[in-house]
Amino acid sequence: MPELELPVSGWQVLNSRVVFQGWLTVARDRLLKPDGDQMDYTYIASSDAAAVLAFTDAGQVVLTRQYRHPLRRVILDLPAGGVRAGETPEQAARRELAEETGFTARDMRSLGRFFPVPGMMGHSVHVFCARDIEHGDAAPDEHEIIDLVLIDWADLLRQVESGEATDVTVAYAVLLYAAQSRTANPALFIP
Repeated sequence: MPELELPVSGWQVLNSRVVFQGWLTVARDRLLKPDGDQMDYTYIASSDAAAVLAFTDAGQVVLTRQYRHPLRRVILDLPAGGVRAGETPEQAARRELAEETGFTARDMRSLGRFFPVPGMMGHSVHVFCARDIEHGDAAPDEHEIIDLVLIDWADLLRQVESGEATDVTVAYAVLLYAAQSRTANPALFIP
């Protein structure tokens, strides 16, 4: 997916410091703006993530059901997680799919990448489509309580189109897959 590169002419980072270090890192940069004024910008420093839109042979999509505390609710989302040091996004996608669901994929293809909250975080989410998957034993992280959910493609697409699906990664993956499948190779599209 090509990235739009805009000039940052006139913007300079004068200094940067970590203001909080825990399971996430909060940084504050002192910026020199193009007009000569200075400003502080606080953001979350984060590594990239990878997510997987995985299809069973029966055309069902593999989702996870997890409690998301900031929302105070349980939602459906894609198997996903951070890209570790020394790992490619595809390797992270394969690892997360196996850890969270027990599925492994013989066919894994990149769908694209997006920046979920560019005003607050610099990380991107790499989204993959997995096919020809085989089920094994899940091994979630110790703090994860994950239910595996299989949903028909048509039902998931309807949930995304109606706004019922709340996770932006699910929406992005489903809409991008649907658009790419219909235009590039209609045979790939699962009705």
